[in-house]
Formats: sequence, structure tokens, C-alpha cells
Amino acid sequence: MCRHGDNPIPVVFPCAAVRCCRALSDRGCISNTEHSYNKDYNQGLASAPNYAIEDTNGTSFKVVVHQGSPSAGPQRIVELKQAAATVAGTEAKRRGWENWDLNLIQDRDQGWMRVYIGVVTKKNPIRLMNATNIPAGGNP
Repeated sequence: MCRHGDNPIPVVFPCAAVRCCRALSDRGCISNTEHSYNKDYNQGLASAPNYAIEDTNGTSFKVVVHQGSPSAGPQRIVELKQAAATVAGTEAKRRGWENWDLNLIQDRDQGWMRVYIGVVTKKNPIRLMNATNIPAGGNP
């Protein structure tokens, strides 16, 4: 039990709340995963995209990009897709992937904010075969 002076009762709940938040944070349930695209990639896009990367499994991850500042017109869509492709490429490289695909799974307006969600999937490298179906430069 947490104690503060002679009266432990008022601090029991705050101490329990702190322990609970710390446990959730340590497990990754509470985290600040949203990042500023303009800040991280030294850009000045008018839509001020924010992004988050969500792990799905060892061969794919999700990229969520949304407007951080109101802007109208088709340029905001172009900027969000540009941000998503750049973030996807950077994260794929960080994971050591040479080949990958970015596929749109959701593109919607949420009030003034445009939201773009894509899944990045690792692709296996293409293996070239010679005339005898033996991989070039190696054993079958």
C-alpha cells in the first residue's frame, strides 16, 4: 500500500492508478505512436500529415496517415498518399525488407480530416532460374 504521512487512504487510489498505467504502458497498450510527418521527414506539407505504424505480424504492418491541419482540395489526398508511401518505404527498409507492397484498405473523410490506411506486405525476392531450373549461382 502506498503511504503518505499518517493518512494512507487518500493515496491508495492514485498509487493504484499509477501502477496500472505503468503496467499498461510497459506492455505497449498505452503509447504515443502518432508522429508528425513534416517533422520526421523535414517536409512542409500543407495538410501536416500525422502517421502511425501498427504491427500486424512478421510479414506485414499497417500505416495510418491523417491530416493534422485542415486543407481542402485534391492536394491533401496526394500529400497523404505521398506520406504513406514514404513512411512505408522507410519502415520496410528498417525491417530489412527489399521487396514490399503498399495496398490501400481505407480512404475516408472524417469531418475535415482525411484518413488514409494502407497495409504494407513483405514480398519474397524473385529467384531467377537457369535452363535446368537450378537457381542462378546456387544449389536447388
